[in-house]
Amino acid sequence: MIEGVEWFVRTSIEYGTPLLLAALGEVYSERSGVLNLGLEGLMALGAAAAVAFSIATGSPWCGMVLACLLAALLALVHAIVSVILRGNQIVSGLALTIIGIGLSSIVGSNYVGLRGNPITSVIEIHALNRIPVLSGLSGLDPVAYFTMVTAIVLWLVLFKTSVGLKIRATGEDPSVVEAMGHSVRTIRFLTVVFGGAMAGLAGSYITLVLSPGWYEGIVAGRGWLALGIVIFASWSPLRALLVAYLFGGLMQLRFVLAPYLGVGGVLLKGLPYVLVIVILALLSVESMRKKIGAPESLGKPYPPG
Repeated sequence: MIEGVEWFVRTSIEYGTPLLLAALGEVYSERSGVLNLGLEGLMALGAAAAVAFSIATGSPWCGMVLACLLAALLALVHAIVSVILRGNQIVSGLALTIIGIGLSSIVGSNYVGLRGNPITSVIEIHALNRIPVLSGLSGLDPVAYFTMVTAIVLWLVLFKTSVGLKIRATGEDPSVVEAMGHSVRTIRFLTVVFGGAMAGLAGSYITLVLSPGWYEGIVAGRGWLALGIVIFASWSPLRALLVAYLFGGLMQLRFVLAPYLGVGGVLLKGLPYVLVIVILALLSVESMRKKIGAPESLGKPYPPG
């Protein structure tokens, strides 16, 4: 029984890690006032690029870094359209998903079925190995631990530093930030690019750690789930950590139970797409935005057109 719980804890963290990585980047983007619905495409591009670059360089770590950079470059498109040109953030984000998925097909076309150079190392925390249940936190890959630390650091930056205050103020009342002599465009631009890099890292984790190898559709709606996690976590990196691992556990249960659920399994697969409809519905109604605690200027261009 205890071994089963430990296995579930470990797999929940593993399946939750790519969700958390993408959600952390999106928290910063949305806290600055920019909604990015392109996470699915950014993760898909990162997933394909990681396999391709890991094979080309012979290093999974180089593959991850280059995948992040490529996804960040694609996120530039959304930053330019939504921040510089003040375009519709929803339309731009959805277009980014389409472009990212298309590019991932091109990048990964020669690597279908190849494992690349996956990350196989794990870190054993011997002090935890002696504790029932908590031993499930030991023996994870380095990226999983890095993600936990990153969530804590990003929470500290967002809520305990002047940089985080500027980001949060930009998402609430950008005119105040501008009046204080700070550039709203620069803050939003950088957070969008940062969110893109994190989404690329999330995609690379899927194909280099979670399920080594590339095939089309491997991201399987995780980008949409990450968007939902941001809302459920009330735009907090620490709460996102807990919610992402909860979602990771639910995903694991989905894969385990789907063969036995028949039509129910199909409905579970459609959950990410139902979730994005709910997200858009919540964010489109001003009264609902306030109830769920969304940043006041989320989705609104600055200066207003």
